[in-house]
Amino acid sequence: MSLITTAMPVAMSSVRPVYSSDDTEAILERILRNPRIPSPSALTMQVLQKTGQEDCTVQEISELLAHDAGLCVKILRTLNSVVYARPRAITSIWQAVTMLGNRPLRVLVLGLALPTMQSGVVADAGLRKFWQRSVTGAVIARDLATHLKMKAPDDEMAASLLRDLGMILLQQTFPEKYRPIWEGESEIPTDVQCEWERSKFGVSHAEVSAALLKRWRLPIEITEPIRLHHHPDQLDGLDKPIVERTLLLDFVSRLVELEECYMSATSMEVILHAARDRYNLSRTDLERFLAEVRPKIEELSKILGVDIGACPDLDELLTTGCEELVRASLESVTATSLEQTDAELEMTIDQSVMASSQIRNLFEGAGNLKPGSRILDYEIVDLLGQGAMGIVLKAFDPGLSRHVAIKVLLPEIASIEKARQRFALEARFAAALRHEHVVAIYSVNEMEGMPFLVMEYVRGSSLDDLLASGYRFSASEIARIGRQTALGLAAAHEARVIHRDIKPANILLEEKNLHVRVADFGLARALDEDFQLSQPGLLLGTPNFMSPEQVDGTELTAATDLFSLGSVLYVMCTGTLPFQSKTMTGLLNAVATKEPIPIRAHNPSIPSGLAHLIETLHAKKPVDRPTSAAEVAESLKRWCAGSECSSSYILM
Repeated sequence: MSLITTAMPVAMSSVRPVYSSDDTEAILERILRNPRIPSPSALTMQVLQKTGQEDCTVQEISELLAHDAGLCVKILRTLNSVVYARPRAITSIWQAVTMLGNRPLRVLVLGLALPTMQSGVVADAGLRKFWQRSVTGAVIARDLATHLKMKAPDDEMAASLLRDLGMILLQQTFPEKYRPIWEGESEIPTDVQCEWERSKFGVSHAEVSAALLKRWRLPIEITEPIRLHHHPDQLDGLDKPIVERTLLLDFVSRLVELEECYMSATSMEVILHAARDRYNLSRTDLERFLAEVRPKIEELSKILGVDIGACPDLDELLTTGCEELVRASLESVTATSLEQTDAELEMTIDQSVMASSQIRNLFEGAGNLKPGSRILDYEIVDLLGQGAMGIVLKAFDPGLSRHVAIKVLLPEIASIEKARQRFALEARFAAALRHEHVVAIYSVNEMEGMPFLVMEYVRGSSLDDLLASGYRFSASEIARIGRQTALGLAAAHEARVIHRDIKPANILLEEKNLHVRVADFGLARALDEDFQLSQPGLLLGTPNFMSPEQVDGTELTAATDLFSLGSVLYVMCTGTLPFQSKTMTGLLNAVATKEPIPIRAHNPSIPSGLAHLIETLHAKKPVDRPTSAAEVAESLKRWCAGSECSSSYILM
């Protein structure tokens, strides 16, 4: 997970128990034997059994259903509702069975019977949330499947309605341990929730759902997508229908969580990418689609007789989330006005979402930039990274027989004058710096109207990559990397340049010795320069690593980079972000007004002096921070172990 994402409040054990397949089966068996778990009625089980027989007839199924008038009414109400939007009314259960076919009827009956299985489940906020997500997901799944002309939209609806049954079972089996999830005290994305469940119970709710439905004799085409829908990366070798249903359930699950995750830029990017890449839905198309399903959600909940509370305005949440995606400026070179027009906002979001697909096209032959092709004399080797405004390529310079990194503006961004000015400004600032801890700029050029920078290629990875791998730093390692970063900043500040976006992703580490290079001066500006590309209301930087003065929009000095460096060191010490909130507004307020949890409360092994230094870097007033980056580098020297302060030290 990116460190830019707000840390989750549910504690994850650093040492997870490892469960074998036999352990998992034993745990599932224990859960499924719980006498309090929901169970279908005898008639429902008979219908499931009968519809699973290849030779059963419409008449046999109709006669069986006739024994439960209430269930028949629910089936007819569902088929005649806005959910199905049929031009002609279905007036008999015989017509209903004929129209649906055996398997769709089978899963629909189970879904409609589900509310009657709740006798042992307390009607609380957790159950209301369960039904809200299940019913909302069922309607979205069916409508999306219909829109995509998938073969069995009723199967998609039922699979989505049943996908989270395992949450009820876990709540019934482990009521105290599961309470933070069930009662919403810890609102986390369900894919992260699955990992938490495995660490606590040995199984996830998705696995429990699939096991229960398998026991109820639902086909593998339903149970397997439910088991895997939070892990779409595990679909290799599966049949295409199972893959398609799994991806659909994954997308639906993310949409129904919009109420909790719409302020997360990472979550919004995943949703918008999936909508565009998988289902050819633009942001506007998706908003319109979500607005249209709301009355269907309300009607299906009435048919089922379940309490879903207030139906969420998913289209409005999506709009708000998209605005936050732009305003968060999560990419270091993105600066978005808080006073944008709707048209400008739509354009900015579309550019951000389309970036990855354009880059993919460039490397798959749809454009000119692909491995083996050239930018002037430079031969392209690989893609190193991407942002909302550009891409970074690895290339070979045959003249000097060396590899270089080339930063290229995306074509639609290159056509914007301010973007070109900022790009030129980055080149100007970075090229003026010559220091062993700053990525060197070799040249600035242009090809066919496409500006690009040629930079030093750093063979290695970023500090962000190392943090994401779960690496735990010693105090001397933290001091060494922090010291070298401070030395790079000191060189920039001496040249009258402030970086404004110091974060783990912009601290590069050489492969062999982890020698530090400060990268990406895309938001840099001169300390004494009046010319600014920024307009009032712009949010510049990465929110989790911003300084209070960046949040407040007040004058920036070199001290703003020191505050950001303090946040980087805090993450290295603790493995968590210093400032956290579920909303962007809350996060910015925390940066400006709140104090982080003391470092030694997270990690007692950190020397008190080092923790105190980082606290001073986090002083809200710039005047209360250390006087310079050079002073910080000198202070950090005392925690470097001998030769570790030199570039020859190798982190193992």
